[in-house]
Amino acid sequence: MADLPFLAKEYTEKPMRYLKTKFLLMIALGLILGSACAQAERPVSGLSDPFSARIESEDGLVVKWNGFSDGYEPGGSATVDIGIENGTSKPAELRYCMQLLDERDLLTSLAQNDVTLQPAGAFGTSVVLNIPQDLRVGAYGLALVVRRPAGPLVNTVTIKVGDTTATYAPEPSADDAALAACPPLP
Repeated sequence: MADLPFLAKEYTEKPMRYLKTKFLLMIALGLILGSACAQAERPVSGLSDPFSARIESEDGLVVKWNGFSDGYEPGGSATVDIGIENGTSKPAELRYCMQLLDERDLLTSLAQNDVTLQPAGAFGTSVVLNIPQDLRVGAYGLALVVRRPAGPLVNTVTIKVGDTTATYAPEPSADDAALAACPPLP
């Protein structure tokens, strides 16, 4: 019977050590997950300097788009959000295109899609832009062209690829090239 208190102590210490170890593992896991979640909230790609642009036609078509101006990388991708509202009294057959421009000409088409909007209808989407791998560091134009029967709308914002202080100074031919690369509606 003298061994009984020793056995009781051994059996109560082992579960306590197990619980302590389990508790420490849970704390460590919580810290790891917490730091991973905090990192996920930051832009992974280093994009910065948000832009928001708006184009409105005389007859009531409104095009809004937003994204980032800085931090693009050759071969990388980024998302731009587009919203179109049909404030006209007729259905609107539209085609939107996004192009990457240098100061004079089209470098590449990045997106194209056709949309039909009823009067007072709206459309929104996120477009993934895949930046060409061979693009040099510098400032470029990102053009959004909206083709419609009543005439096209063109809006261009500056984006910067790589670490640069360059500015985008487009010639009129750049917007013409963006318009030409977005086929008219049939």
